[in-house]
Amino acid sequence: MGDFAPTLTCSTLSSLSLSATPVQNQIRIQFGRPTFRNVDFAESLTDGSALPTVVRYDVRVCLTELSERVFLSSMNASVEEKERKSRRSMCVFSKVFDSDDVFSTKEIRYTITDLEIDTCYTVGVRSMDATGVWCDWVMREVFTPPVAPSNVALYRASPHVASLQWQPIGPRGVYRYCVECYYVADPATGNKKSAPEWREVDQVELHVCGFRLSGPFSRLRCRVRSIRTDCLNRPASEHSYSEYSPTVSVSEGSPPVGVEQLQVAVLSRNSATIEWTSSHANTKKTSFKVYLSSKGGHLTLVSTEQHSVVVLRDLLPMTEYVTEIVAQNNNGISHNNPRIRFTTKAENDSTTTYYEEGMPSLGSVALPGEKDKSSRLIPAPPSKSAKGSTRSSRMSNLLKPESSGSSFAADGPVRSSSRNFSEQRPRSSRTHTIQKSISKPRPSTTTGRDAEGSARTSRLY
Repeated sequence: MGDFAPTLTCSTLSSLSLSATPVQNQIRIQFGRPTFRNVDFAESLTDGSALPTVVRYDVRVCLTELSERVFLSSMNASVEEKERKSRRSMCVFSKVFDSDDVFSTKEIRYTITDLEIDTCYTVGVRSMDATGVWCDWVMREVFTPPVAPSNVALYRASPHVASLQWQPIGPRGVYRYCVECYYVADPATGNKKSAPEWREVDQVELHVCGFRLSGPFSRLRCRVRSIRTDCLNRPASEHSYSEYSPTVSVSEGSPPVGVEQLQVAVLSRNSATIEWTSSHANTKKTSFKVYLSSKGGHLTLVSTEQHSVVVLRDLLPMTEYVTEIVAQNNNGISHNNPRIRFTTKAENDSTTTYYEEGMPSLGSVALPGEKDKSSRLIPAPPSKSAKGSTRSSRMSNLLKPESSGSSFAADGPVRSSSRNFSEQRPRSSRTHTIQKSISKPRPSTTTGRDAEGSARTSRLY
């Protein structure tokens, strides 16, 4: 037994210890030396030089949907070498480490960056012994957290009820929002240096949350974070949550009203000009955030305009886009915003179409209250019988809007321009109007549930 010096093979390798932690668009992986089976080191090995050695470590990260093709184990080294290049082309990260380079300590820590947020990845690690044989993959499935909620605003719904609103994330999945708050210490009696004691007030799947006040409204501070709930096949951990939104305090004014008469005024294969009209109820300091999405993806903030026109450039030919204009001022953002859907011209079509009154619209508008089946912003909450359903907030039901607002994520760079629209047209003296059918939003109907909520609200207040 004293002359026994084992080599690392798949028959002696038990497993690698692997952990993967998502942090926004990064994954921090950590793995250690493999453990061995069928070897009694106490009896067979006399010194450290006789320990089994690992020659290489192969680390790969890919989208989970491609994991079955990426993490295939082949016991034949020549076959493995031929297939390695094609498999690595499907990876977002692939690297082979020499054991001497990475294991001066008992384990290696490595951070993989520039990943997509709100995406499921599979991390795999395997070892190769001195004979050139790769052992089985050790894999972990990791879900990068979603983006933090944006445009958070806090309002006074009544003398005793606060309303917190934010922009929903998007149509990619089902999200739950965790709302936390604390009260700033009284400057006259409190300790200004003490850390705030945040407490959770509710978890909702809407983009609005109402709750009763337990202290002075002027000293209330709130924040919110998000987590995706429809793809977790394991209990949610702290790492699955997004970062917190910026802390907000009360806004005494009123948020702006959504835009009107949203219209595609000019359309070509690589650009589109969007026009709208600001509501008369908005102040002169109102700006407009332009969001754009393509192919059913997330709405991306591409521009912030001070005027009611934007030119979207570098669009793809024959591609469907959705644009949403969100009004913003110092008191918050508009909600229930209409969106317009349009399709750019074909690649072989070099013409440019200008909208004229009486001609068919260049885009279709989804007015507030109407369902946009191909791009839902707020998924329906799970049924009461669904496992792991979140608790609902009575105040949130009372403050629930008729339709969802806008969403935010990354879908690709698109250049926008806010040049004077009259410069874009060959006949600048012409006045281009918008179809009357679009300029008149449909009157919203009050359902029995809304009427019941209004009655409950009046009784509560």
